[in-house]
Amino acid sequence: MKRFVLSVLVVAQLVGALALERPAAAAGIHHGRLANSGHPNWSNLVKSARRQNLFVVNSWWVRKKAKIKATRPADQVIHYFNAAGCKPDSTPLDDGSGRRGQSGMPCSEAKRHERWFLHSCAARVKSCRIRTWWDRPAMNVGNRRYQRAWAADALHNWRFGFDGIFIDDVNMKCNCRKTPVEYPTNAAYQRAVTRFLANTSSRLVANGVARNRIFANVGYWLSNVTRACRWNRYISMSEEHWTQFGSFAQQRHQIRCAQRNGRWFYGRTEGSASHQRRLRYGQGMALLFTRGRAVIGAQNPTNDVWIAAYGRANRLGDPKRPAFPRANGTWRRNFQHGYVVVKPAAKRAAITLDDGHSAAEPTRAKHGDAPPIGGRR
Repeated sequence: MKRFVLSVLVVAQLVGALALERPAAAAGIHHGRLANSGHPNWSNLVKSARRQNLFVVNSWWVRKKAKIKATRPADQVIHYFNAAGCKPDSTPLDDGSGRRGQSGMPCSEAKRHERWFLHSCAARVKSCRIRTWWDRPAMNVGNRRYQRAWAADALHNWRFGFDGIFIDDVNMKCNCRKTPVEYPTNAAYQRAVTRFLANTSSRLVANGVARNRIFANVGYWLSNVTRACRWNRYISMSEEHWTQFGSFAQQRHQIRCAQRNGRWFYGRTEGSASHQRRLRYGQGMALLFTRGRAVIGAQNPTNDVWIAAYGRANRLGDPKRPAFPRANGTWRRNFQHGYVVVKPAAKRAAITLDDGHSAAEPTRAKHGDAPPIGGRR
């Protein structure tokens, strides 16, 4: 009997670990919610859990995480952890256990190691430490000891029961107020970030974190899409200005790279529910080029943003063939139950289902739950 129970537990753990390893065959797209502000709006948490597939939250929201998982176990809840700046020491978990969580390397831990900081002077002393543009001490992501300590701290928070880790400020250049002497050029900083991703991802995976559940939020991605694609070999990646900057070719490269590498792409478009056209376009671009490993949502860390087009995308089913350009300047992709048309020049996208209703038009249709990541509807 004990052997049977153990076998069941092992199988359950393996199924969970594979949820973000396999693309969902019956879902062209998935949806995610960013909820890592100081005060996320949790008023519609159950409804949010039923329609979103991926949540990014601070590690102290363990009760909220449990409620999301209880509502729909297939949802993935990953915790936020900053790479490039140290953070205030800790915040009590919301479960009353007395444990404390972090959103990055605690400054109290970092202050004992001067070489973990970036500096504006050759002496590399405390008086010339550099601060990030968001006013935190800038950390030396290329320092091997910092990488080991950072990974240990990230794992400490992950062990509160999260599915993965969201690494913020994985940037193409130092997001700093001054140029650090440690990395006087963007190329030097990029090499340091490459070492950071290689070493920390190896440690996280060795300790049980699924590689496809580690997302790097890449800043200034479009300044070097080739290097970003190499980073994408280590872990999944996220773009917080999805389809708002860059060319059609660059955006296509962003999502195609993740699909080729067997990783996930998480595109977040700035806006609220009132920015329907912008959010539809972000989703439309992902629908054109996804192979089942794409998560789309709004860059809104406080509120749950949902538009009618998200619900309609869940009803499209499998893609029938790759996207193709048309003579009128649009791109189209056909799915089992409809198609999506994207016009890059105008940044417009519309979904048409078999019933003939376009997602660009007002609709009062009641939309069902989104399919879970890694599973069928």
